[in-house]
Amino acid sequence: MVLVKKLMVVLFLGVSSTAFSQDTIWFSKPGKVVASRDSAERFNVIYKDQADTQKVRVMRYLIDGTLHEELNFYPYLPDKVLQGVFKRYSAGQLIEERNYAKNQLNGSFKTYWENGKVRRDDWYEKGAFVSGKCYGISGADTT
Repeated sequence: MVLVKKLMVVLFLGVSSTAFSQDTIWFSKPGKVVASRDSAERFNVIYKDQADTQKVRVMRYLIDGTLHEELNFYPYLPDKVLQGVFKRYSAGQLIEERNYAKNQLNGSFKTYWENGKVRRDDWYEKGAFVSGKCYGISGADTT
């Protein structure tokens, strides 16, 4: 299973690099940047759009290759501005998905049960909560 995950990460990195340039940054336990994988606990792969290098997708992985988070920024420098989808994973499974516009929640914000079914489905506009629904583990609406 670990080998399959690693192979999927390698394939993903290879396919994604055709439209985006990429950099890998290694981090130690306290979140400090380190020079190599040997002393790292996790790593980020940063994809920059070739047409606009300020449009950036950051994929955060645990050292074993398990995907932890996906973030999108525009612009990326000098200050990172969340723009687009943000996804969080636990043990490689999607647990949270939210949308941002200019660093503010904007649009859908979903959380998921361990079985993959939607737990909460909220809607935000310019950072303000508008509406939401809750679902049980079976998927039934419990709002």
